[in-house]
Amino acid sequence: MTAPRRVLPGRTYLLTRRCLERRFYLRPDPIVSQIFEYLLAVACQRFDIQLHAYVMMSNHYHLVVTDQLGNLPSFQQYLNSLLARAVNQHRSHWGQFWDRESYNAVELLEDDAILAKIAYTELNPIHAGLVSHPTAWTAPTSAPLHFGHERQLQRPEGFFSPSMPQTITLGLVEPSSIGRQRTQAHRDHVFAEARQAAKQTQHRPTGMRQVLLRDWTESPTTPEPRQKLRPRFASRCTELRVHALTEFRRWLGSYRAALERFKAGEYPVAFPAGTFWMCARLGCPSAPS
Repeated sequence: MTAPRRVLPGRTYLLTRRCLERRFYLRPDPIVSQIFEYLLAVACQRFDIQLHAYVMMSNHYHLVVTDQLGNLPSFQQYLNSLLARAVNQHRSHWGQFWDRESYNAVELLEDDAILAKIAYTELNPIHAGLVSHPTAWTAPTSAPLHFGHERQLQRPEGFFSPSMPQTITLGLVEPSSIGRQRTQAHRDHVFAEARQAAKQTQHRPTGMRQVLLRDWTESPTTPEPRQKLRPRFASRCTELRVHALTEFRRWLGSYRAALERFKAGEYPVAFPAGTFWMCARLGCPSAPS
């Protein structure tokens, strides 16, 4: 059984959502790219999510976000549900879209971890051997954007209710604990290293043209690496990770004890702070943190 998520306001995460069987359902055709960025902007605004970095690959996406109000599960459910339905409609495909496992959320415990995951996100197309520089990935990515700047996006035609915004802005917000200058300087340094590495390598990237020529029903020919662990926390400091895991296990014990009391018919039962489903969806009270 999958352990429940602890959702607390103000936490920063690396989010990943993968397509079923690694299929290229998110192949970045112009319409799919437009749908993704529009929905990302709507979802961030709707759930008060700060966006620090993003990239859409052909069979998954990554986001680095700060969940200001503790709305992460609702944000992901809204974004992923509408994204799957809109892209399925575009491709006349009505089967399952997302991987059977839920989205992966790694809580980033300190500034170095946040900067590292921003770099990981924006360098993803390079690490996949698809392009030679982050800004050469002409699919949705935050790589060419500057912190504090906003883009005006139009609602894609034919997919969404007229009640959804006709226009909306999508912008990057620097992590508040790091600041704009340091965050941008780190990006510039990482991009310069990527440019230098591209000059020295013998490997020729696949290129956007070949990416767009792939059949969207296909999967990569390379075997999928088997990762048994899905980390909950990221930090370069071992002590921080150990402390976070200890606190999560303590929270999990309190959650399970409260759940057993609830199942036994006791009501109301106060669940520990950070409980989302039982409190936000079923109305159970939340104990003080």
